[in-house]
Amino acid sequence: MGAVYLFHDLYGYLMEMSPDIAGMIEAFSDGVDTDETIQYFQDKFDGAQPREMVDVLVAHAVLVDPPRTRSRASGRSCRSRASGISGSGATSG
Repeated sequence: MGAVYLFHDLYGYLMEMSPDIAGMIEAFSDGVDTDETIQYFQDKFDGAQPREMVDVLVAHAVLVDPPRTRSRASGRSCRSRASGISGSGATSG
């Protein structure tokens, strides 16, 4: 598996990661429920814990809380601040 590069649109730096982590970040692009997304990725990282990965991504402001709206449920959700995920492991479609 090749590396995937992500551009952090808030701080302007590139982050190198594996395609599976980039896929998890993209799953947050629409402000989905955090706990449901973590549950979905629970067995997809060869023993690594998705919740710990989300905590690291939040700490680096890759995942941020979306703006609150009246229609949004009170559950915690995140959205991605990253853009331009590309690399040898990235696919479209």
